[in-house]
Amino acid sequence: MNTDKILNYPIPVHTQQWYDFRRKGVGGSEAAIILGMSEYGNPTKMYYEKLGISLPWMGDNEAMFWGRELEDEIAGKWQYWDGAKEGYMKNYATGTKVRKCRKFNAYMVNTDYPWLFGSVDRLINRLGGYSLINGEKLDDEGILECKTIENFVADKWELGIPISYIVQVHVYFIIT
Repeated sequence: MNTDKILNYPIPVHTQQWYDFRRKGVGGSEAAIILGMSEYGNPTKMYYEKLGISLPWMGDNEAMFWGRELEDEIAGKWQYWDGAKEGYMKNYATGTKVRKCRKFNAYMVNTDYPWLFGSVDRLINRLGGYSLINGEKLDDEGILECKTIENFVADKWELGIPISYIVQVHVYFIIT
């Protein structure tokens, strides 16, 4: 990650400053809406919100609530994951963390793409880790995006990660 080009904006969530900041660019979770690849928004409605013609939805729902509540738990358990169910459960039972992650409480903006912003759930491998593919040591940071799903939407994951989340993570790749 080229941190020389990344600006950080620690803005409290759901404040007027937060809404004003979000209106001035495109966030990772909004990119799929603009591309028409998300069921969570409408490109035309978002266009009017970004122009300030209409107000963005400022509510909350159960899925968002549980996503926030379970994020720490998921990220914490992720640190024991070694690529196998038996392995991570054993690692957890013995307290053996094989990867590291840290919370990052700010929006990231890359100066090369000032209209994009991202709010990653965690940065990973700051203290070292290894690739699950080839076992090589990882010295650079990456991102960890935690998702929770309810049973009535689980079928959307049967063929893999939903496209809206893939787009979101790719925006974070561009930024970082």
